[in-house]
Amino acid sequence: MIRTLGMVSGIIMPFFNVPLIVRIIRWRSSEHISLVWVVGAWICVMGMLPQSLQSPDPVLLSFGFVNRLFFTGVFVSVLYFHPAIRKKSLAELKLMSRALPIPPQGEWSKILHVTQDD
Repeated sequence: MIRTLGMVSGIIMPFFNVPLIVRIIRWRSSEHISLVWVVGAWICVMGMLPQSLQSPDPVLLSFGFVNRLFFTGVFVSVLYFHPAIRKKSLAELKLMSRALPIPPQGEWSKILHVTQDD
């Protein structure tokens, strides 16, 4: 009974990350979440994973696997929608677009040194 309760709880608990992921995606922002917290927690989850996968305890094994899956979802969504990272990415894209002007039509063959053999 205790083992079954632990197994069910270990599998269900990481599912509580789903509302957080949905909220971040719906708001299209994760500025209310600390980057230090999410990166630190994700590193700890990944650091615990090898031990939980080697554990003979099925509760720890199931929790480690499911928690890795769902907390990685939190990690990715926070990083993708965090304004500090998005601003940096958008600024880099703007710089790249200025550095790489689009040539007029027909000029690609000169740029790429493409020759047409008849």
